[in-house]
Amino acid sequence: LTENTLTLEIEIEKINSEKYEIVENEVIESTDFKELTISGSLFSLTLFKNVTFRSCVFFASKMENCEFLGCNFIDCEFQFTGLEHCNFAAVSFENCKWDLSPIKKSTFVSSFLDAKTAYALSKDDNRLESCFNQEERDFLTSAYRKQAA
Repeated sequence: LTENTLTLEIEIEKINSEKYEIVENEVIESTDFKELTISGSLFSLTLFKNVTFRSCVFFASKMENCEFLGCNFIDCEFQFTGLEHCNFAAVSFENCKWDLSPIKKSTFVSSFLDAKTAYALSKDDNRLESCFNQEERDFLTSAYRKQAA
């Protein structure tokens, strides 16, 4: 082994041994987070209800077995963050970026998905029901406005 290889292996081991800040069995409700960076956190069995994340960064975190109801993710970045076994209902993802952040075995119902989020979802075993993209959302909004007029 070279000195550089050994140094890299030590750094990787150090990263893997770091502990997550744990948020478990919590309810986070009717909150707006703006320009928040969430780093090295584990969210487990947590309910997010009517929460808006605007320009937030999720870095090196995990979300497992969480529920998101009526939440909004606007201009958010997911970097080295994994979501697994989560349920999303009436959730909106707008202009989000997914860098090495898998979404696995999660369910999305009646949600709006931007193109990058829809692509991230297509890589693993996720379930989508009655979800919309930008073009479909614009059409429905236009049809509703015409009907209301």
